[in-house]
Amino acid sequence: MKLLDMEQGASINQIKKTIRNSFDEQGIKSSLIGVLFAPPTSFIKSEIVDSFEYFHYRSERIINFFWVGYEQADENDSKKIFELNKEFWKFNPYEFNKLRNEFENETRWIFSGESDLLLFTATSDESELIAFDFADAIVINLEKAKEEKAISSVRGLFEIVFSISQKLKKENSSLKLSGQLIIHAARTSAFSLLVSFLPNRFQKDINTVYAFCTENIKKSTEQRL
Repeated sequence: MKLLDMEQGASINQIKKTIRNSFDEQGIKSSLIGVLFAPPTSFIKSEIVDSFEYFHYRSERIINFFWVGYEQADENDSKKIFELNKEFWKFNPYEFNKLRNEFENETRWIFSGESDLLLFTATSDESELIAFDFADAIVINLEKAKEEKAISSVRGLFEIVFSISQKLKKENSSLKLSGQLIIHAARTSAFSLLVSFLPNRFQKDINTVYAFCTENIKKSTEQRL
């Protein structure tokens, strides 16, 4: 899990630049991407902040997983939230909302106001430009998912995401991941793959699952970020 430093002007282009560097370093052309929009709350502290260092190292070289809206803080800054590798971080609501607005303008996703996790595929074309595929995306309201007992914890959900990404890379010797590679057996989408890990009662009631997941946030007109 990476923190996008808002002092550098976080944007979709900055995310793509980071992904581009990651692809070059690993020699891959496609990967599952996670973008977490989660302002600081007591829920986030217990579910994410307290385990952030583990998430950071667990996701390394497995998935480009971004937590947006935070910037480095001084050790004496009263607004600092957590520490990673002797660096302190705090929430920047202005820059968070700039990036939220950018994603909302480019997709059909609308921020829930709580904590939203977006999962989608990023690919590199022949000209080495990074493109995002929102047609087979997953959007999860973390609070709602836990409240409705679809997940036992955010930590458990993240571990599923990390395990899926790790498994996909092992199974794909060319390391060229795509939306098609997320399909398992008769399942038809990344959404369906995630649903398969949920409790049986939610697999049987897809409407309940859709209360906090969706599989297509691409705008009706073809757009490229």
